[in-house]
Amino acid sequence: MKLLSAVAWIIAAVAIAAVGYLAVTPAAPNAYAVYQAETARLAAVRPPAVGSAGEAAAIERLTQFFGQMSPDSVQQLTGRVYADDAVLSDTLAVVRGRDAIEAYYLKTTQDADEVTVTLLNVVREGDDFFLRWKMRVRHPALADGEPQISFGMTHVRLNEAGEIALHYDFWDSAAGFFDHVPGVGSAMRRIRARIH
Repeated sequence: MKLLSAVAWIIAAVAIAAVGYLAVTPAAPNAYAVYQAETARLAAVRPPAVGSAGEAAAIERLTQFFGQMSPDSVQQLTGRVYADDAVLSDTLAVVRGRDAIEAYYLKTTQDADEVTVTLLNVVREGDDFFLRWKMRVRHPALADGEPQISFGMTHVRLNEAGEIALHYDFWDSAAGFFDHVPGVGSAMRRIRARIH
């Protein structure tokens, strides 16, 4: 009985701390609203011409950048891949500006044992690129360090220099990330079981 009482107090304390944190933390931007605003802002931006050397070089930089991400590769390549005023939304965060994107990727890769994104195919429609990918992540805090595989799609708008101006992921972050966080994953699986 004492153990149950102690657990209840711990849960209550965590809940109060979480509510307090949320009360003082600014709300994250609505990713869909950001997506709409950025696609409108970039409507007049034209990427390198179809089939051009500039287009091929941009796709090669993307493939190299995401192929095997590490803190070193992020520091060396982010400036070659993203525009200074780029916007990244990966369903976990909305990040603005090349320097902030580099810092975000550094934080992502520093604690991970592996972050590898394989581009399965790249489709261009007008001025937009759609990248279908497979991501493999090994992180000591996720699934006991076992490799986790997820699939997704990214909408990319390149600027005239072939740099990413908009990066918007369509990815099931629940299955790809949150399902493997201790405590959170089991809660999400229970919720899904009740829905189905």
